Amino acid sequence: MEIKIKENAKRYEIIVGDDGKLIMPEAILGLSGFQIGESLTAIQTDEGLLLMPLRVTMPEMTREFSQIMEEEGITLDDLLKSLEEVRAQRFKERYGNTISS
Repeated sequence: MEIKIKENAKRYEIIVGDDGKLIMPEAILGLSGFQIGESLTAIQTDEGLLLMPLRVTMPEMTREFSQIMEEEGITLDDLLKSLEEVRAQRFKERYGNTISS
């Protein structure tokens, strides 16, 4: 992945304090959606570090998952039934037919 920087891109200074904390201008907070006091995750990439908010995303994922299920016409009962079938198939693949009489 190649990162292209626009020729007229605005640049911001981030300062590393004596205690190792990053000091960011308010403009970066506004652009990034970061909130004061929020924890961030730093992911190392070939191009540098990617900073992302460390937020609990379960509610967002639940909404997205529910929306996909609705769009596909899948009910929770359908999902649970298919999971049971998949689990039974995986068990059979791994352990064979272990039912004894």
